[in-house]
Formats: sequence, C-alpha cells, structure tokens
Amino acid sequence: MVRTVAAAVVTCAVGLAAGACGANDRSDLHSGDTAPVASAGSPAAPPTSAPGFDYSEPESVCEAFAKAILAHDATTDAGPQDAYRRASAYMVEPLPATEQTRGDARWAELVAHRARIEVEVREWAGELPADHPTTAFRAVLATTRPVGSDGWRGEEQRYAVYCSLYRSDPGQASPGWRVAEYTIEYLGESGDA
Repeated sequence: MVRTVAAAVVTCAVGLAAGACGANDRSDLHSGDTAPVASAGSPAAPPTSAPGFDYSEPESVCEAFAKAILAHDATTDAGPQDAYRRASAYMVEPLPATEQTRGDARWAELVAHRARIEVEVREWAGELPADHPTTAFRAVLATTRPVGSDGWRGEEQRYAVYCSLYRSDPGQASPGWRVAEYTIEYLGESGDA
C-alpha cells in the first residue's frame, strides 16, 4: 500500500527559476515544502558528506536529513539557509539556490531571543512503498522546539518528513543512501488535536 499525503504541497524541481516554488500558506519553518532535487540517476557532481556519518541505512539518512533541515541556531547560523546547507550533506545533490535563500518567517524571532530550534525525530508508523535495490522510502515524525538563550520558549511544532532515497554504487565517490526527494508536511503545534 502506498502512503498518501493529505496536506497540500507544492513541488519544486532543480533548475526552476527563482520564485517558481513555494509552500502552502503557513508562516512557519518549511511548512509544506516539497523539493525533488534529483532523479533516480547518478548525480551530476558527488554530494558532500557529513564526516563520520554512516550512509548505509536509509532510516539513518532520513533522520539525519530531517534534523539538519529543521534545526536552526540564531547564535551560530548566518540565516535560515544554513540549515539547507547542512541538510545537503544527506542529499543526492545540494538544494537549488532558490530553496537555500527562501525566507523564514520565524528567523527574526529566533534572532531576537538568540534561540535555536531543537529537533526530536521518531520513526514513522505508517505504510510506505516497498524498497528496491537502489530506491527506498522512509518517513519520520519531527517535533521542533525553539529555545532562547534568554529563557524564551517558542511553540513546539510537529512535522512529517518523507524521504525518497537513492543508493549509489559502492564504487562512486560518495556511496550509500542519499535523499533524492523530500516532503515536509506541517502537522500543527504540539497542543493541536
């Protein structure tokens, strides 16, 4: 059985002109983002890698990707685009510049409180498509918690992060599983039913 996503999402593809992609009408981090970043073929350039990370398990790659793309730290990041750069270490190819420079509605609030967004992920319990030798589908549920160095606490938000992964050949420069496409679905604040 194939999972279906109930939330409205907008699909963006590599090479689209700036402004051609967007998210559904939410004013929070990454709500509704869908960003296919590569086809199931070999990437044009070897992807970057996270030092010491094991890319052999698709579950681990999807979890690390979700944490990287949802985590922000206003004390060390130059802007919300830094999360996209970190997440690129788990992807077939880096996110397009249009995705990396997209504004973030909560960034100003994070800066005001010198805050970071902590991310907790857990396994998705729903059904996903079957794996194939070079493709896999994984999903995680993520809870984000804004925490300010001044004691401020923002609203916890919940997301489902769906990853379509591609496994490169062991002989390639960066072997293992990488996120080829993803969808981040906003599920609401932690107190929502």
